[in-house]
Amino acid sequence: MEVTIQIVSLKDSSLTPQKRLVNLSEGRPTETIGNAVRSLIEKCSVAYKQPCIQVVINKEVRGEFTPKGKTFAEKIRSVNFGITEIILNSRFTIDELTFNKATKDGIALGIAKAFGHKGANISVDVASNNLMAVEKAVKVNLKYAREDAKSLYESLVPTHILEAEEKAKQERKLLAEAKKALQLTEGK
Repeated sequence: MEVTIQIVSLKDSSLTPQKRLVNLSEGRPTETIGNAVRSLIEKCSVAYKQPCIQVVINKEVRGEFTPKGKTFAEKIRSVNFGITEIILNSRFTIDELTFNKATKDGIALGIAKAFGHKGANISVDVASNNLMAVEKAVKVNLKYAREDAKSLYESLVPTHILEAEEKAKQERKLLAEAKKALQLTEGK
């Protein structure tokens, strides 16, 4: 099975897609996938306006994901779970997918073990649900890390500046609402 992860620009089709061939037979499959994603985002996400990461399996695009997030790590995570799930699902036969039968496929097991599976075979439902559970845990941890960072920010900035920032935020919100209302009335 030939797997390529590539980055394209949704805004500028003249940019050549940058590709990373992924060899899932060597090392840990999740690490190989993650390294390809990381390399593409590091090297291309600034130059590629509206970057999109695509998964190509056997020369066919099977899925595409737009990196989202404020930090580099968030951008990688936002696409990595989806790419991994597509590659994982491609390791199951139609019969195994349809009837949730277990497989002994080494790559599927390698991916599943990275997400907590302990066994000699794996079904698609167990593998996908484990992957989603880890993704959900990462999102919850991110939510609380942001709350902790906000508390740190508020402890570092003097109260009068925080109040001025909040007032400016409210004014920007009111201005945006007024502009939107004006556009709606002018459009009629």
